[in-house]
Amino acid sequence: MKLSLHSPVDLIKGVGKKYKDALNNGGILSVFDLLLHFPVHYLDFSRVSTVVGSEKEIYLLEVEKWSVSRVYRRRLTVLKLNARIGDQPVSVVFFNKAYLAEFFKEHRTAYIYGQFQFKDNRFECNTPMIFPIFPGTRPPVVPVYNRIGTLKSGHLKKIIDAALDVLDDDPDTLPAYCCQKYDFPSFTEAFQGIHRPGQYRPNDIYGLKKRFIYSEFLYFQMELQ
Repeated sequence: MKLSLHSPVDLIKGVGKKYKDALNNGGILSVFDLLLHFPVHYLDFSRVSTVVGSEKEIYLLEVEKWSVSRVYRRRLTVLKLNARIGDQPVSVVFFNKAYLAEFFKEHRTAYIYGQFQFKDNRFECNTPMIFPIFPGTRPPVVPVYNRIGTLKSGHLKKIIDAALDVLDDDPDTLPAYCCQKYDFPSFTEAFQGIHRPGQYRPNDIYGLKKRFIYSEFLYFQMELQ
């Protein structure tokens, strides 16, 4: 089933009542509203850092051993990894994510995104984002979204991907001469490029966003007149 930009969000595959309520409460009623929820930043897996620093970076983690412990008075489960990034020994700690122990039984390497601090003579990172090794020669670019209610970035990415898979082009609301003058792409092309960039090129992504910025200012001026 094809979706238009004006289709309600509950027609998107995977959006049940719980997700619909969360989106609606966040002011997102249509597919168009959802796709205007642009990523706040992107994780570029073609640039993996091999030197551990204090800034947030993407690293390739090689796990040497891991352990799970529980703090009963705080109802806290702690998964701790002893690992390496390049030649540097590091510690990575996850809180209340003991299920990741199963992941590390199968995967001794993974990409992580997080911020390290120097503690007890080694770098340590608490609860980073974690990604399996992607197949292929070029790792993808992953968009990261601000959460909407209970919907985290990963949930939103799945919903947005499901909408883009079946999105049909709507008639363009901008005058044709504006699109030609500024070389604006169609709605669908712009949304695809913003939410699914093949490579991380900030200037290209901003160029696609300019289409919507232009529209917003144009309609605002028309309302004033």
